[in-house]
Amino acid sequence: MNIFKILSSGDQKLKEPAVTSFIAYLLDPYEGHGLKAALLNKILKPIVEEDTNNFKDLIVTQAKEKKFSSTNLLQKFEVEVNIEVSKILINEDRSGDENNEKKKNKKRADIDIVLKLHPKDGNNTYAFCIENKIQDGAIGKENDQLITQLKAYLSEVSKLKDNLSSENDSMEEIISSIFLTPDSVSSDNYFKAFKEKKQEDEKLKAHLAFHIAWQKTDDDKRIKPKNTIYDYLKEILSEEAQGTIEPIHDYTKHTIKAFMNFIDSGFKSIVQEKNEEDKYKKEFFDTEDEFFEFQKSEKQIPDNIIDLAKKISSFISKKYPNELIYRYSPTHYSIFLNKYEKRYKNGSILARLTLWPKKIEIDFQYKNISTVSDHLIQKAKTQKSWPNGRKYDFLPPFEEGESKDLTELLDANYKSININLNKKP
Repeated sequence: MNIFKILSSGDQKLKEPAVTSFIAYLLDPYEGHGLKAALLNKILKPIVEEDTNNFKDLIVTQAKEKKFSSTNLLQKFEVEVNIEVSKILINEDRSGDENNEKKKNKKRADIDIVLKLHPKDGNNTYAFCIENKIQDGAIGKENDQLITQLKAYLSEVSKLKDNLSSENDSMEEIISSIFLTPDSVSSDNYFKAFKEKKQEDEKLKAHLAFHIAWQKTDDDKRIKPKNTIYDYLKEILSEEAQGTIEPIHDYTKHTIKAFMNFIDSGFKSIVQEKNEEDKYKKEFFDTEDEFFEFQKSEKQIPDNIIDLAKKISSFISKKYPNELIYRYSPTHYSIFLNKYEKRYKNGSILARLTLWPKKIEIDFQYKNISTVSDHLIQKAKTQKSWPNGRKYDFLPPFEEGESKDLTELLDANYKSININLNKKP
């Protein structure tokens, strides 16, 4: 049983706030989970060591290197963790006013988590405004949300500072933004745009910003993030098992493992996972459109590969008009010669196409490999399920050279099918 997947199966709007509440709970060293500051230390260490000048009160020098001090954290600071913190940003605008009077526009900014380190002595105060996104779809195209949050928080700090006594004038609040998201291109672009816009504002540019991923993506083409919540939790459980940190309550360990599984699933509920399983259990799709929609929505196949598949499919259909039957499964689609399909279904596959994020693989069953050009023989890859067949990669765009290669491969397989199946009674 996974309590996170069960609770997120109801109103989907509850999912992200619930995740935010749980991660805030784990970050609070005074809660009853038994972790103390273990997760807080993991998150703060790379942030502090990236900018040791701003976080000097959390630093110790070891062998001439400045390192984050977990000891300093709880000895010198009181930790405060709050969720769903609302701030009001007041914009003053004179535009369009004949009397040049200020107009005040209020804008509410909700910050998912505000983590504050209050000094026990005369040190600086540190504040971290954490915005949590668990799905790519929740990441907007504009970066105004993070900008508005930062401005609203700074506005309130400025008001509080105005009310402080002169003896506290030297105290400073170091404010940082943390963007917690899936590891994706869209989150990278969003964070990059936010940082660029922040640098354009004199009041914001001095404040720090950090990006943390929930988990590393499986995409080998992307640079893997150094800092992920999943890895931090995994390290904590490993360190506890090895005895390098204090023992953690059994219930907490089981809950963290369930939460890691929830992260690993992409924060999918039991209902969502069941629906996906049902889709994959479907033996065939009725139409080409259903097949391509499934590839796009469930397997994240990009539009350019979908377009390439449609182009190749159209090319084959035009080459063999009225001779083909299509079968669409969740993993691939096969093109059969219809005159043999009823008697020799598997032996009559002209081509089988499998879509991947960067390419299309086309499998051919032909046995007469000597009938194709040398460069195609060298380009071929073997297919375990078809020992006598060959597999080829096609990349977008589908140009003249590739269409010639495909024509040659189709002709060879078409000939092979007719030779072999015409021999059978």
